[in-house]
Amino acid sequence: KQHTRRSSMTSRKVVGVFLNSATHQPHINTLTAMTHGIRETTDNLVFLSNSTKYMDCDVAVIFGSWKDRYTQHHILKNDVINNHKGDLLVVETPLLGRTITEDHRYYRVGKGHYMDSLGYFNNKNSDKDRWGIIRTDLNLNVKDWRKDGKHILFLMQLPGDAATADVDILKWLQDEIVKCKKISDRPIRIRMHPLISSYDLSKFEEFVEKQKDVSMVFGHKDPIAMDLENCWATVSFTSGGSVDSLLAGVPVITPSPLNFAYSLSSHSVEDIENPKMEDRQQLFNDLAYTQWTVTEMAHGLPYKHLLAND
Repeated sequence: KQHTRRSSMTSRKVVGVFLNSATHQPHINTLTAMTHGIRETTDNLVFLSNSTKYMDCDVAVIFGSWKDRYTQHHILKNDVINNHKGDLLVVETPLLGRTITEDHRYYRVGKGHYMDSLGYFNNKNSDKDRWGIIRTDLNLNVKDWRKDGKHILFLMQLPGDAATADVDILKWLQDEIVKCKKISDRPIRIRMHPLISSYDLSKFEEFVEKQKDVSMVFGHKDPIAMDLENCWATVSFTSGGSVDSLLAGVPVITPSPLNFAYSLSSHSVEDIENPKMEDRQQLFNDLAYTQWTVTEMAHGLPYKHLLAND
């Protein structure tokens, strides 16, 4: 009987949701919602794991990036990444409507990864319907492309952050600023990451003090919208602030295809005085299908969107 039962279940997938990959309650809530949604809308076998280690499954669900750090949630996520052979769903912070908080209305959900080009979002050439809903829901203000601007805004990311793809982000920033100053005489403003360590900050301050018309602002004090006012262009590696920049009508320069703004951006600071400014509508349509509310997760929508044909 046991053999017969197992044979009848071979078409059902085992889905493992790893609760300890999240550390903040709102993020834990996304994983419990994903668990409920998959259970209610599929015939898959779903387990919500409280383990600190990977458990075998066909589909794994985790929250957030995995970094080379000795904290419990990163140890678990690296264990999942290193040992899981099937589909992976990663829940992350959103791209549209970002705020400095742990509790978001929408969360990004990607298959395989959470960054563009590495992850699959089933969102290429999307219609505008979902964008219209999210734009209204989050009261997003899409500004026309800027006609003029005073300063250039560099968006810092955390050294060692998984999104920087093994690039020494502080050295990259310094090199790009030096290049930029040879091409443009516009003042440069660097928006520092609010979680930067005091050690990294002090090293970077030494560099800034030697530069003319280069200043630092701190991301935990003022919203990015303030720095985008009267801004000529933004420069970043993979910062989500690139999407904020496009919404504000400020062109983006990024060298990385992992950046969700890459397709609408210039890719070198050599273009700083003539950055790319093309129609943004399709990108916003596509971005709308990268993120979901917790309620939508509880109804199984992101799982169906990403894995319905598997």
